[in-house]
Amino acid sequence: MSSVRLVLLALCAALLASACGDARPSAPRARSVLLVTLDTTRRDALGIYRDLASNHAPRPDVSPNLDALAHESVVYTRCSTTAALTLPAHASMLTGLYPVRHTVHINSMQALPQTAWTLAEALQQEGYDTAAFVGAVVLDRAFGIAQGFDTYTAPVAPKVQETLDYGERPARAVADDALAWLEQRDRAKPFFAWLHFYDPHLPYKPPAEFRERAGKNAYHGEVAYVDHVLADVFAKLKQQGLWDELLVIVTADHGDSLGQHNEDTHGPLAYETTIAVPMFVRWPRGAHGGTLDHTLTSVTDVYPTVLESLDLPLRDAIDGASLWQAASSGREGVYMEALYGYHAFRWSQLLGWRDEEGKYLHSARPEYYDVDADPDEVRDLVAERPQQVERARERLKQLFAMKKLEVGEADKVDGSMLAKVAMLGYVGTGSMGNLITGTDANPLDTGDRPAPNDCMERYMKSTLAQSQLFSNQGAMAIPLLEAVLAGEPRNPNALFQYSSALIQARLFEQGLAAVERALEWGEAWYGLHRNKGMCLEGLNRIDEAVAEYEKALALEPDLTTVWLRLSDIAKKRGDDAEAKRCYDRAVELGLPTDGSAPPPPK
Repeated sequence: MSSVRLVLLALCAALLASACGDARPSAPRARSVLLVTLDTTRRDALGIYRDLASNHAPRPDVSPNLDALAHESVVYTRCSTTAALTLPAHASMLTGLYPVRHTVHINSMQALPQTAWTLAEALQQEGYDTAAFVGAVVLDRAFGIAQGFDTYTAPVAPKVQETLDYGERPARAVADDALAWLEQRDRAKPFFAWLHFYDPHLPYKPPAEFRERAGKNAYHGEVAYVDHVLADVFAKLKQQGLWDELLVIVTADHGDSLGQHNEDTHGPLAYETTIAVPMFVRWPRGAHGGTLDHTLTSVTDVYPTVLESLDLPLRDAIDGASLWQAASSGREGVYMEALYGYHAFRWSQLLGWRDEEGKYLHSARPEYYDVDADPDEVRDLVAERPQQVERARERLKQLFAMKKLEVGEADKVDGSMLAKVAMLGYVGTGSMGNLITGTDANPLDTGDRPAPNDCMERYMKSTLAQSQLFSNQGAMAIPLLEAVLAGEPRNPNALFQYSSALIQARLFEQGLAAVERALEWGEAWYGLHRNKGMCLEGLNRIDEAVAEYEKALALEPDLTTVWLRLSDIAKKRGDDAEAKRCYDRAVELGLPTDGSAPPPPK
């Protein structure tokens, strides 16, 4: 056994010995704050949490720097995120509100409303330097998450998203931005800095050194890479004499299922694999370091914890609870949700409530788990715990009746940004409708939609079909998508993928029927109009095809493939000027690099 692991096991023993029971004294007040958020990082991906769990086998050390920080921190063992998606979870951290109240339920479809009073805004008003350094386009300024930050750096969004591109930058680029800012900022002022690392998200491509360090496991290699880069940030803060008066909070937006519960990554479900997240708080001067806290906590607690540690008041009622003193054992519970499938696939809503007795998951097929006794959530107790289920259902109804942030026209995300974040999966279908506005008399009504947990086999087929489409193997994707649609005939994402597969197979008549079904049941979206245009063009219905391409461009002007199709049509019609105009626009946006782009018109 390595010396590092021996030290870590000794730390775990110390933490267990000092687990919270009675309320501890308040921590010292902080002068400045560092928030570190690890994207897609399971709680057991970090050594400190893995070694606290007796049912996990040893693994190569991948997080020595974060584990060392945990030794100086209060470590929370039952922290939940609010949603297993990046944007809504971070919106909860920075507002202290559950998604049902801040209104951002999935990535990219709506910005955090301007009516939000964010943590950065509160600190900016008090004279703090506020800076954020994020690793993914999904946290672009366009999504409202930058409110209150004087400095906000993020990856440059691609001009259009018609390829499988996650719009991210590596941990080293994020850390280098932060280090440069720390070097040049006015050190007389207190600060709030937020660093977000996207690396543990798909695709898992860590530098070779860190893949090897993680025993050739690519996912854990990404965690090891982030951990390594963070050491430089911590060293700089110590070098500048800021560490003793600094509040450091480390958490994750969500975890990753890695195949458990038939979920390949995250988003559709709300089991602990994606909802349980690491959370540890290093108070100034390492106060209460080595303490293990078992009370229920939430990522919404970041907001009030920071304010109270700085001796600043809350302006509005929020859902989070401050951790400055010992976490409150009297908390009613914590909320979580998974509405990606509701929005994209026409599944039922999936809403969750966890309290000291267990965790209720509400969908078309409700579930209830005693998570403490059954952490893998394999024994459904919904039939055995009717009183607990009914209490959780009432709590969900009460939550949906609470005041929400007002959403205005300025909070809508334009089609261009949707295109930059969306992958092939059809993100623009359906409507959150009453679940967002709160006008539904019964937010628990699932209607005729299927339960997400009953759709996962089909979801995995859809995911495989998506990868085949990106490899231009549409003919192979067709039977997979037909199997999906046999069980979910109104799944708009599957209909879109099916039309794309039929287009690749040059089965334009069937493709047109599929896309028209999707348009009949869903909202207008540029991808459907693009696909309809391609089907009509393939059927030599050129005027109709041009009309559909123009509808697509009205919704999203930056579609390279559509400009190329219009250029080709104009060329065949003998309109050389129009052909050149459309081609030049495609060149401006960036031609495909796979060799599919036609030569320029003469």
